[in-house]
Order: sequence, then C-alpha cells, then structure tokens
Amino acid sequence: MFPPLVSNNAAPDWLLSFNLVKFLVFWGVTCVLSYPLYRIVAVRWLKWEGHVKSPTKNYNDLVESLTYSLPLFIFGNYTNTLNWTILVVAVVVMFGFGWFAERPFMRHSLVTIKNWPFGMYATVFTALGAIIATLCYHIYLAYSFKVVLDDGSETSIVGWYLVGILIPVGLLCAGYGVSSAQNIKRRSSSDVDDVEAGEGPWERVGVHPHHWAIFYSIGYFTRFTDTWSNVAAGVSLGMYMHGVAAYGHDALLLPEEN
Repeated sequence: MFPPLVSNNAAPDWLLSFNLVKFLVFWGVTCVLSYPLYRIVAVRWLKWEGHVKSPTKNYNDLVESLTYSLPLFIFGNYTNTLNWTILVVAVVVMFGFGWFAERPFMRHSLVTIKNWPFGMYATVFTALGAIIATLCYHIYLAYSFKVVLDDGSETSIVGWYLVGILIPVGLLCAGYGVSSAQNIKRRSSSDVDDVEAGEGPWERVGVHPHHWAIFYSIGYFTRFTDTWSNVAAGVSLGMYMHGVAAYGHDALLLPEEN
C-alpha cells in the first residue's frame, strides 16, 4: 500500500514522470489553443457567459496556465496516459459545459445557494454523485495497480493515493479556517488600531471552491491507462479549461459583502 517514494536515488515512474514533447502537446491543446478558441467562439461570437478580460488579463491567465499545467502533467502521470481520448473529451467538455451553463437555472453560485432552483440542485447533486463514483472507481484502480519492490514482491499504491486525496481536501479545510480566523479578527478588532499597525481594516472573506480548482485537483488522480480513467481525465481537464477561459484563475478566498 505504501511503496517507497524513492528508488535508486530517483522518484519512481508511477509517482512522477516527464516527457517534453508530450507536455508541449498537453499544454498546447489544453491551454494555448483551447483558451483563445473558447474566448473567440464562445464568449465573443456566441455571447456565452464569461468575464470581460483585457489583453493583460488574457496574458496573465495563459502564463498562469503554464504554472498550473506543469505540476499537473508531471504528478498526474500524463506522460504515460496522454492520448487523443483525453484531448478530444477535454475540448468537447469545455464547450459542452459552456453551452449547458447558459441554461437559466445554471446562473447561480454558492453565494446564492438559498435561492437555487430545482435544476441547479439537481445538477450539483448529480455532479457530486458522479465525482464520488469516479473517485471510488479510481481507488479500486489504485488498489489494482501493482508495483514490484526490490525483493520481488508486489504492492499497490492505494495508500499513497489516499494520502494524495487528503492534500486538496486539507487545503480546502485550511481555507475555511483562514477565512473564519480573519472574519473573527475583523469583528473583534478596532479599525483605527489595525490601520496604525499596518494590518487593516481587513475585508470579510468567504471560501469559493470554483469549478476550475475542483476539477484541476481531480486531474491529478485520473492517472491510469484505463479507458474510463482517460475519459475522466478529459472531463476534468475540460472543466478546468472552461473555468480558466471563461473566468480566470479566481482565488479560493474572496471578499464578501458585509
């Protein structure tokens, strides 16, 4: 369940790997080509929802996409799994979700959760069910994936796989902790004292788990050559691409109204 993370003074291939040509294809299709394609076709021509972006914002989003794509490619095992299934599904999902998001019942966010129509609730709970089912299937794949140890015995990577899942979950929980601490500090402190100390006044903030970040995180775990894992990888990348192209890399913690 916990094979060594270092073998022969190097990280094993199942943990991380890199192929420059495949990375250029990965980044080229999922960011360099898909980003302007969505901005031109979906946002400008079809008038689908998307933030108005200046040339500077578009440039920054593309540069940030390189920053995010590199660790995803290396630790998401795309050197060994990248194929046309993943790339085609990613582009189709990017435009497909953009079209679906234009439905009137989809024009909501977590901020307006109390006013969600039935269609929004149905969509969110269906997506959660699909994510949980996909996660369970991939835990099974991780259990079935065998690594040969130095003594000739075999073990699975499921232990490290489960530890990896705790990383994005932990970051989300930390976000809630930081926002709560800042909001408590904001309510209990004096604005005058904080300004004189160079520490405020602090804004009230809330946690906003944007779909780009959710599916970007999932993309690290769709790391198997299994066909359904490839499809899941394409879906994850497509949802990530849509979020970045339409809105950008919005932060997890954002200011809220009082």
